[in-house]
Parts: sequence; C-alpha cells; structure tokens
Amino acid sequence: MICVRCASALGPGRFCPLCGAEQPAARAPDDALVGALIADRYEVGSLLGQGGMGRVYEATHRALDRKVAIKFIDAAGLAGGDGGARFMLEARTASRLSHPNVVSIYDFGRTGTEHGRQLYLVMELLHGRSLAETLASGDAIPLARIARIVTQVLAGLGEAHSLDITHRDVKPDNILLEPTRREGLRAKVIDFGLAQFGNDERLTIRGQVVGTPQYVSPEQAMGQTVSAASDLYSTAVVLFEMLTGRAPFVDPDPRALIMKHVAAPRPDPRQIAPDRAIPDAVAEVCMRGMAVAPGDRFESAEYFAEALVRATTDRAWTSRDASIFPRPLAGPRPSRPVSIPSPATGVRVVPAEAPTSEMPELILGRDASLAWAREILARVPAGSGAVICGRAGVGRSAFLRALVQAARTTGCATELVAAPALPRCEESYGAARSWLTALAREDVGDERHRHARSTESGDGLRIAFDGAATAGHAREAIEAVTDSLAWAARRAIERAPGGRVLLAIDDVDRIDGASLAVLGQLLRADPITGFSVWMTSATAPEDGEYGHLPCHRLEGLSAADASALARIRGAKAIERDDVEPLFVELWAGLAADAAHWASASLPTLIEERLRSLPPAAQRLLQAIAVMGGGRRDEVRVLLSRGVEVGEEFDEALAHLTVGRWVQVERERVSLRHESFGEIALALASSGLIADLHAAAAEALAETPGQVERRGYHAIRAEAGFEAYLLVEETARLRLSRADQAGAIDALSAGAHAARTRHLRDDDDTSLDACVLFTRKLADVLVDAGRADEAYGVLAEISSLTGPRDPRRAHVLDGLATVALLRGRVAEAQRHRREAIEIALQTGDDALAQRLAESSSERKSGTHVRLPFLRRSSAPRMLGASRRGE
Repeated sequence: MICVRCASALGPGRFCPLCGAEQPAARAPDDALVGALIADRYEVGSLLGQGGMGRVYEATHRALDRKVAIKFIDAAGLAGGDGGARFMLEARTASRLSHPNVVSIYDFGRTGTEHGRQLYLVMELLHGRSLAETLASGDAIPLARIARIVTQVLAGLGEAHSLDITHRDVKPDNILLEPTRREGLRAKVIDFGLAQFGNDERLTIRGQVVGTPQYVSPEQAMGQTVSAASDLYSTAVVLFEMLTGRAPFVDPDPRALIMKHVAAPRPDPRQIAPDRAIPDAVAEVCMRGMAVAPGDRFESAEYFAEALVRATTDRAWTSRDASIFPRPLAGPRPSRPVSIPSPATGVRVVPAEAPTSEMPELILGRDASLAWAREILARVPAGSGAVICGRAGVGRSAFLRALVQAARTTGCATELVAAPALPRCEESYGAARSWLTALAREDVGDERHRHARSTESGDGLRIAFDGAATAGHAREAIEAVTDSLAWAARRAIERAPGGRVLLAIDDVDRIDGASLAVLGQLLRADPITGFSVWMTSATAPEDGEYGHLPCHRLEGLSAADASALARIRGAKAIERDDVEPLFVELWAGLAADAAHWASASLPTLIEERLRSLPPAAQRLLQAIAVMGGGRRDEVRVLLSRGVEVGEEFDEALAHLTVGRWVQVERERVSLRHESFGEIALALASSGLIADLHAAAAEALAETPGQVERRGYHAIRAEAGFEAYLLVEETARLRLSRADQAGAIDALSAGAHAARTRHLRDDDDTSLDACVLFTRKLADVLVDAGRADEAYGVLAEISSLTGPRDPRRAHVLDGLATVALLRGRVAEAQRHRREAIEIALQTGDDALAQRLAESSSERKSGTHVRLPFLRRSSAPRMLGASRRGE
C-alpha cells in the first residue's frame, strides 16, 4: 500500500508516516453509497471514516471536477434523539461561513428513497490530521507553530462570532491541520454540530451541559447561556494543552472535571511544564483566556490573537493579520501597506499598475487573427460579420475592442454593446432593447414614440419594451422585434457618414433567450447592406445559429508572446505555450518567490488568488457576483441585509479595486472578468450564497417591474412559497413575451430548487411546486419541439410521488401524452391506465372521469397537446389562491 498523497510506503495505522496524510478507509463490499450519485452531481467514492452519527465519504462534484467530502447520517441514527436536528443546525450555521480557517460547507440535503432518505453534508475535503493526534505524540510543539495554529483558530472563530455563531465545542479533535503548498500547516475549525446561531437554544435543554468536559467553559458547565467568550475559554484551554502537553484539569469523573472548570484555581502553565521555558507573556495570555468570569477574558477573538502575537513577536499586529502568524518584516512597517500577505496560500498580492496603453496587450500575438478579421471588415458594405469564440481569459473582449478601433479607422460607425452579467440579463428582450437604443439613437424607450412608429417598427418596439405579445404566438413576436431591429440598423446606416455600421456584441452567449432568437433571425435573413454584426462567445455557435457568419477561435498566447506580455507587466517570463492573457495579468501580481504558479491552470490561479483575499473582501466579491454588479450603495445595502461586512466595506472595496478584481466607474461596481465571480461563488458555501440571494430578492421587492430578477434570486435563496410564486409569474411573463427559452430556464430552476427542498426537508408544498413546474416545463418543451426532453423530466419527477398520490396521476397523464407524441402507443396506454387507477383509489372520481375523457380524445386524434397549462387539469396550488381561482 502507498500513500494517496506522497506515494511512499505505508505502515500500520490510518496516517502516512512520512507526510501525515490520512488514508482512505477500505471500501465495504456491500456499501450501497459507494458509487451512488447524490443530488445529481456528487459521485460517492471511498469511505473515509465513521462515527456515532454516521459516515464520511470522499466524493467528486461532477460538474466542477472537485473532490469533496460527504458526511451522511444513518437513518437509524435519526430515529431517536435530536441527531437529525443537530445535523441540520450544523449545515445551516457552518454553511454561512466563508473563511480560510473554517472548513467550507458547500451543500446539504437529503438523499432519495433509494438511499434511505439520509441527511448529508457536502464539505471541503481535508487531508490533514487533527491537533489531537499531533498532541498525542507527546512531542513539544515549537512556540512559533503554537502561535500560528492558535491565531488561525481564533481567526476562524472570530469570523463565526461576527455572524453570531458560537461553536460551543472547540477542542483539539475539532481543529484540523491541513498541509499547504507554501504555508506549511493551516488550521481549520471543523464540526459545527453543537453550534448555536444567535440566541437560538431550541436544541439545548435548560441546564444541560453542551460541549466536551475537558474543554468546557464555566458557563457551559453550569448550563447557562453561552457566548463568543465560551469559545475563547475553550481555545485558551487548547493553548494551555499545546504549551504544556496536558489539559489544565484532569479527572476521570466527567462531573468532577466540569466542576473544576467552575471553581478550581487556574493552573499556571509555567509551573505545569517548567522544562518548556514558556515565556511569561504567553503564560499570562493563556491564563487570562481561562478566566472564570466571561468579562475577565479577552473582549473578542481578535483581541486574544493580538495579545498572543504581541507575546510571541515584536512585530506590530493588525486585524488583517488575524489569519496568520506574522513573519518579521525586512524594514519599517509602511503607514499604508502596498502588499497584502495572504492568509490562505502564502501568495503575496502586489497591486498592478494599469498600463499606459492597452494596445500592446490587445494585439500582442494576434497578428494572424487580426489579418483574418481585417479581410472580413473590408467586406462590410456587402453586409458581413463574424463570431469570435474562445475559453475564459483568452482575450475575446479585448480582441473585439481592437476590431472596433480598427473599424473606426476605416470610417465605419460602431456600436459596442456588452451583455450584462447574471442576473441582470434575465429580463426578456433586455439585450434587444439595448441594441435598438444604440442603433436607433432615438427615444425608442418612450411610450409615445413607440405608438407613433409605423407598423414596420412599432409592433416590435411595443413587444420589446412593453412585453405586448400574445401568448402562444412566439414566431410572430420574434418576427416583429426582428423587423424593428432591422429598422434601427437602417436608421443607423442613414445616419453614418460612410453608410457603414458595425454592431459589436460582447458575450452573446449570456443574453436572454428572446433576444438571442431575434438576433438569429436577423442574421439568417437577407443581409442589410452596410450593416455588420461582430460578437464574442465562450463556445462556437451551432451550424446556422447565426446564419452564415464565420467563426474564429482565439487560442492562448505562445510562450514567447506570453513572456513579452509578462515583461510589459513587470513579471518574469512564462515558459509554456497556450497561455491566457488574463493568466499573465494575474501572474504579474504575484510575489517574486511564487514561480511555481507559472505551471498552474487559469482557474487554479484565480482560486488561489481569491483565497488570499481577506474574508471581508471575499464576501464583497461574492456579493457583487450574486447581484451582477450595481451601484456602490446598492452593493452596500445588499451586504447590510445579507452578510455583515460593516465598517470594512470601503476597505474591502478598495482592496478589490487595487487588486484589479473589480472596477468602479461612475459609482457603479462590476467584476473585471466573469471568471472571478464564477470561481468566487464556487468557493462560497451554499448558506452564504443563499443569504446573498435572499438579500437581493428582498431589495428588489421595493422596485416595481423586477419580477424576473426577483424570481431568479428568490428561488436560489431558501426556496419557499413566495419564491415559487415568483417563478410561476416569471414563466408566465416570458411566455407572454414569446420567450420560450427563458420560460424553460425559469421552470427548470424552480423545479430543481423545489425538488432539493423537498428531499432535504420532506416539504409537501415543495413537492407540489416541483410537480407543477415540471408539468409546465414539459408543456413548453413539447411546444418547442423537444418531446424527448419533456418525457425525461416527467419520468424523473414521477419517482418522487407515491403509488397512491393524486399528483402522480397528473404526471402519468402527461407521460401518456408525450409517449403518444413519440409514437409509443403501448407505453401511453400503460401510463394512462395507472393514472386512472390512482384517481379511483384515492376517491377522485372527477379526476378519473377527466382522464378517461382525455383518453378518448387522444384515441380519436382530436387532442394531442399537453393539458398542463389548462386550469381544469392542474391541482389547485401555488398561484391559484392569489389569482382567486
């Protein structure tokens, strides 16, 4: 057997004798969870360990190709006591934390019936060993390492306390020491199973002792209300044990041990371990932390960390240093730091100066691509265009800006329109409105203007700006808006001095479905002389999606070009090919001793740089990603309602701006690159993201006409009745605007969220919503000619309904209809018979009669449309009471 990390030979025990990595436990041959797919995305691997509450497995997130750990609670463990409740408390509290010294909780929920409806918690996969195992060796720990570990633990606890979370079980077993590439060991606080959120003590019986006797605080020992001070006491006990090699109080009787914490004199670590030469200042910090009265301890985790740092080093301490043990500086500390030590990776972030001109960056290594583009630009009078595609960070947007500049030098009028970030691109025809406004240069957004226009443009303008389309007439609506866009293009050509216009669309793959349909129809029609459309996309378009526009793929820079760009940025050479320009920019922001990052992938480099940000800056970046940017005051309000940043907001925003993560223009904050937001959210916990989405939905509720964006946020927060209503209204609005693609997206998101909520909480309202959204989704898919997909979503939801559930009858009725559309008559008859049988068994004679009548209609060929959107066929739920039906 060899180690999973360093490949050295293993001896007896769970840990590698060379690097200390814990080894996966042997797989149980009859373990049904191994190989299972949980929540459609987590593939369960080997068993890592087990305890009284359940088992922990290694798993893989398929979409992100990321290793995670999944903690399950056995069904038997839920039968008695409050194990399940405590499990969910751990999930909800710990998932709201995002800090390098706290284990990251990514997701939680409940498995399906095939795996016993077990509760599960998806968390960061850690390979280190616990502090308890380190202490068990009996070896003295160097003082510098003690200070590093304890300050990191305090940093993680301080973050929890800022969110009003008290751990209540700080002990060496719950401190994991994770090996890192540059930093050595990084402490991670784990296991929030006994945590308390705010003053919520519903799981604590009055007078009950919560915690571990050896580390319990006096107030915990007496069953009193605990606070952040209780965690600081337990941390001081851990510090005492690290300094001396033993706990301050020892007794085989747990009750006697608890009472010693309450009444016994505090032992002096210098007297317990005189051979270890514990400094007086360190001993005094430890004893103050173990004071009996909470008021006599340190005021906060940061004050505790500051005192410990001052006791172990002569360096000045600030709150920014709370995540790491400070290293000595070569010179005097500047009044305003120009470099920011990384609390997570050891990477030093150096603020990059903006180049005096971006042109070298825009054209470097792109000679062949620019020559290809210029050849097509020369054909503008005949009507032309192209699609520029390439992976994230390869420079699509910069290349498009270079093309716009080149077109302007030839006398061509240009309009550059970028797709807004999610979720600001959620509104139907939002992109089309920006194109119409840019090209027409008239007040097309004014209602009087739209009604004064001729039929050629007026109908399309009213649909795009007012949503004045008739449901079920998607083709006519798309054609009307396309005519309006063609009219606006001709208006722009008439206005242009040279009679040539170029519309540049950045990130076309991010625009709403209705606008995408309009653009595709315009480009597949006869070309408009003098009008050219250039666009960028992450992926190459399908054949015919944009007519006959050519597609050019941008690749990364060669090693020579990447090194030249790095020298422009003041960085070292990069000795590999196919390098993204964004990688070079991030590479140039690293310290000189971080040369090993030159071989990393762009997502890995972004992730490591993101982990180097202070927690407040991380939360701010995640908030900006959730809301898609916005005014500075909007972002501040969002954070005040969601996740607290407090007085650190301006400092965090300045940190992100100097680090070139975000840009602020005219008081509007936006991400400099979409990958920053995507990876920042991938690193965030599900609870933190849910809080931010909930805050965004609450803020948008005060602004009229924001149903689609509110629905987007609400369903991604803690999905519930109001969120389901917003999803239903969003789908209705999009169908009324002939936006089938947008309706499909909304209904899919609603069905997935409702399904997840039902599996996690066994919530019947969520199952109602899941069935309703799936049925409506199937109807829209059939209308869009995607019957196979409609059958698939219906078949999936049928597994959630019981054999005597009336909802199952409706789902089976839909399956029968889709089976007929697919030409599977026998299958349709089988589904229909089961549906009628369920209706009769449940005493719903009206439903049985309606199903029988529907069956007769289908046999005669008079009815082939899914009945889901008809009021007579749907259960009375969700929006029915609101509409008075």
